[in-house]
Order: sequence, then C-alpha cells, then structure tokens
Amino acid sequence: MTSDPRLIPEEIRAALVETAMLFLGFRMDDWNFRVLFRSVISKEGGDGSQG
Repeated sequence: MTSDPRLIPEEIRAALVETAMLFLGFRMDDWNFRVLFRSVISKEGGDGSQG
C-alpha cells in the first residue's frame, strides 16, 4: 500500500474500507501479511477491530 492514497483508484479504496475481506494463504506470523493487514486496518474507515 502506498502513503499517497491518490495512487489507489477510488473504487479500490472504497472496497478496502466498505467490504469484508478474507485473507487466504497467509500465516499470522508472516511479516508480509502483518504489513498488509496493518496497512488495510489503518486506512480510512477501518475501525481497528480484529474480530
């Protein structure tokens, strides 16, 4: 994910914050997953809940 939200199309940004996501094929201790997950929940609309 990028620090400049303008580089992500509006449709994609809306989908990231308005829909449920299911991550398949990642291990919870995988560094790449942790970075991706933190990026997603820190975006606008993310409430930070993990359950």
